[in-house]
Amino acid sequence: MVEAIKKVFEDNYKDCYCSIKEIAFDENNKEYPIDKEYLFLDFDLKLVNRYFPKQGIKSIDTIDFQGDNINFIEFKNGDIKSQDKMAIKLKGIESLLTFFEIIKNKNIASDFKEIFNYNINYYVVLNKDKNSDYFNPIRDRLNFNEKLARLYPDYENTYFKKVEVLSFEQFKDFYLDKYYQKQKEVIL
Repeated sequence: MVEAIKKVFEDNYKDCYCSIKEIAFDENNKEYPIDKEYLFLDFDLKLVNRYFPKQGIKSIDTIDFQGDNINFIEFKNGDIKSQDKMAIKLKGIESLLTFFEIIKNKNIASDFKEIFNYNINYYVVLNKDKNSDYFNPIRDRLNFNEKLARLYPDYENTYFKKVEVLSFEQFKDFYLDKYYQKQKEVIL
């Protein structure tokens, strides 16, 4: 069924795909924290802003489909402030609602509860240098959760199968190398 969902996005939102480098671009600091040109769905700037412009939806940066997993990914290159913590949580939930609306309109799901049958994961990717507290090995998970507005206990195994916070380096090493090392980069 994940393949059917992936096909909905590929067939109906072709114009919303671009390089992961462009999706992760930090407009405020004019930085590219990822230098790869792999093709990803730009869920935030292209899809949501183009197809749902008047709804003011907060959305994650990209959705990536890997096997049986649907991965929601949010990039934060700047220093995480207190208002960013709640925004990260809100982006996850509003993205689930938007995702559901899209697949519902394509007759893949009829009830919101159906999306919880899928392995939907939420990855938050942070700049390690600007957010070193999130990657301090001395911190225990409880302190870490409080620091990121309780993202794990509130969202993991409730709204998302898995919630994980990664540095950009970890994302490149763990995620991109795992899923994209055999794929050639796409120059757009």
